[in-house]
Amino acid sequence: MKKYVIYLLIITVLVTIEQQVKHFITVSINIYQKVVIIQDLFTITYTKNEGAAWGLFQGRMTFLIIITVISLVIFTFVLIKHGDFKNEKLLTISMILLISGSLGNFINRILLSYVIDYLDFLVFGYDFPVFNLADVFLTLGVSGYAISLIFKKES
Repeated sequence: MKKYVIYLLIITVLVTIEQQVKHFITVSINIYQKVVIIQDLFTITYTKNEGAAWGLFQGRMTFLIIITVISLVIFTFVLIKHGDFKNEKLLTISMILLISGSLGNFINRILLSYVIDYLDFLVFGYDFPVFNLADVFLTLGVSGYAISLIFKKES
């Protein structure tokens, strides 16, 4: 039971930080305004995303909400069933990141009908789609989970 309280605490802290950053962006800069952090590399650009990554599923908010709820159920099940900081550290951290990232964007979708994005990178001349901290959590979570599966010890 203690480990679940720790998981919940970590998820709460990550989602709170993620939501606070989004709030800071919305009150600090105007929509579509660009704040250059590193010239020709990194800009803060406040955008509203009515879809998913790379603008997929634009305007399909009900679909995205349903997928998020299903994902949250699966991630929570895996965390409860297999989460263990001693023996399954990477899997546990990955599930915590996946839940946190999913919740961060889910909150926006429910309350605003769009997701607040703001991290804007130009990578080798490619203007990467604008994203947010929740997306970072999701990417790290998926990557960590994949690695944990690849290197899973046979029982």
